[in-house]
Amino acid sequence: WPDRLGADRVGAFMSTLEARFGHLALFFLDGLEGKVIAVRWKPTAFLPVPFKATEAQCMVPLLAALEDDPKAGGGKHRAAAASMIPSVLELVQEMLLLGEGLITRSELLH
Repeated sequence: WPDRLGADRVGAFMSTLEARFGHLALFFLDGLEGKVIAVRWKPTAFLPVPFKATEAQCMVPLLAALEDDPKAGGGKHRAAAASMIPSVLELVQEMLLLGEGLITRSELLH
């Protein structure tokens, strides 16, 4: 889909998707017409990772579990380390915003 200035907007969009979300997903472009982009989530993308406020964009925090604290005694508990997983809806919304008018329709398939 080169535009009137000759820029390959779809290729640039694909590069942006891969650079921004390549650690979470694989991206495929329809080679025949170049009008369909498919996203395949990597299975490891949805494993909980330690919570870091600086990396929390498009992530869902998971509540920390309570663990028995053997040092405290008396049935006292302490919070386990907090973690987070990606928010699919927020990620897709971010991808659509990055599309800057290239995307006319999106579908979530399972």
